[in-house]
Amino acid sequence: MQINIANYEYPDALDETSLIDLVRQLAEMAQKDMVPDLPWQELTIHILSDVSIAPIHQTINGVEGTTDVITQRYDPFPGEPQGLTGEIFINLQCVSREGSKVQLAESTPSWSVDKELALYIAHGCDHLNDNEDLSENDYQSMRARELSWLEQLRLTPVVIKSII
Repeated sequence: MQINIANYEYPDALDETSLIDLVRQLAEMAQKDMVPDLPWQELTIHILSDVSIAPIHQTINGVEGTTDVITQRYDPFPGEPQGLTGEIFINLQCVSREGSKVQLAESTPSWSVDKELALYIAHGCDHLNDNEDLSENDYQSMRARELSWLEQLRLTPVVIKSII
């Protein structure tokens, strides 16, 4: 699987090698849970800000304002090799805000900005598998699966510079 990173806003904030490793691990876990089994061909991770994710949120989801993560899946055109191509748009400002908040909470002191980033990527991968979180049951099912993937990670530091 080819992994691409598009990080033009925060090039010094992330260790790209560790990010690619994180994406690869999560994509492989997600692919094992995919039904029917479809090989993943290419995955692009876009690292964005509140301002730059807002127009994408409007275009893809028809919703104004910022969001945390957006997933876009592309099935192959006729004649192309079978496999999934996808994009995950990550709001790094949201990752930093939420990851710092959760880390400071007494109930989850082991949480980190890196784990928050991993959760957003896991959530995007789960959506690439055509899983939806429109109902509370579906949301809980997705979250349980994503947290189980996080427990299996070999997480190395990805966020190397705070952006908040």
